Amino acid sequence: MLHLALLGVVFGALALALSASTGRTGLSRGIPAVLAVLAYIVNALAPLVDVFDRIRQVSPFFQYIGHDPLRQGTAWDSVLVSVLTIAVLVALAVAGFRRRDVAG
Repeated sequence: MLHLALLGVVFGALALALSASTGRTGLSRGIPAVLAVLAYIVNALAPLVDVFDRIRQVSPFFQYIGHDPLRQGTAWDSVLVSVLTIAVLVALAVAGFRRRDVAG
């Protein structure tokens, strides 16, 4: 469940960063959705396509299920990668929101 929760938070943090930086809700909904589908496809097809196998490790879906958490338990290295990704995206969201002029 921890891996699944972090998967959702990664894409949520991406949506937050896009929304805070641009102020456009369409972008903050569409881009994370498209990237989630692409990341899923890359992770699913990686065993069959050599190019995808090389970039699979950066997919949030690989961090979620790539280490077989149901059999092996929590993969703390994947948790760390997900938490760091979330931290970077939230920091970008804060920086983007501070640049916007929402008061005036």
